[in-house]
Amino acid sequence: MEKFRKYEDALREKEKIEHFISLVDNYEVNNIDQWIIKQYALTNSISKVIKIARESLNDISINEVTREKIIQVLNLKPIDDLHKIVSRGYRVKIRKR
Repeated sequence: MEKFRKYEDALREKEKIEHFISLVDNYEVNNIDQWIIKQYALTNSISKVIKIARESLNDISINEVTREKIIQVLNLKPIDDLHKIVSRGYRVKIRKR
C-alpha cells in the first residue's frame, strides 16, 4: 500500500513529476550519451536500454551501447537536469541491492 501524504507534500511531488515528464518529453538527443540518458529515463532499466538499442539503432551505435557504457554514462558528472535526475535515481537503485 502506498504511503499517505499531506496535501502540500503531494503538490510538491506533483511538481517534481511534471518537471521530470517535461524534461523527458523535450529532451534533445544529439549523441549516444544523450540517447542513453533519455532511454534510461524512459525505462529505468539498463537491460531495456540495450534491448531498445538492438531494435532501433544502426550497427555502429548498437556496438556502443553496452552495459558498461550505460553505467559509465550514468556515473558521469551530470551534463543537464535530466542526467542529474537519472544518475541520482540509478545510484539510489544500486544502493538498495
